[in-house]
Amino acid sequence: MTKDELLLNFRISLLKKAKAINNISRACRELRINRSTYYKYLKRYLAHGKIGLYDKKRVKPKMPNETRKEIVDKILNFVKKYLTYGLARIANELDSVVCSATIY
Repeated sequence: MTKDELLLNFRISLLKKAKAINNISRACRELRINRSTYYKYLKRYLAHGKIGLYDKKRVKPKMPNETRKEIVDKILNFVKKYLTYGLARIANELDSVVCSATIY
């Protein structure tokens, strides 16, 4: 059983237990879950069904200042050839494509 399936089963059991004993506070206390978390799961379950109880996949954030991949590859290939060069020398040898702080 995967981690996602275990979490899904736990969340479903939380919802079932709260409905069975008709006391959300007690069910949350017994399963050591905040009531706000219970209501979050309930809202997701009512909106999307069982699929809503799965964790959402996280998207890698887009960084606007990130160095382009082709420049990073160029730097890494150069550094693999010349391991002993310092940051300033690498920046100079690459015709100042990026500054030494970026290479760091």
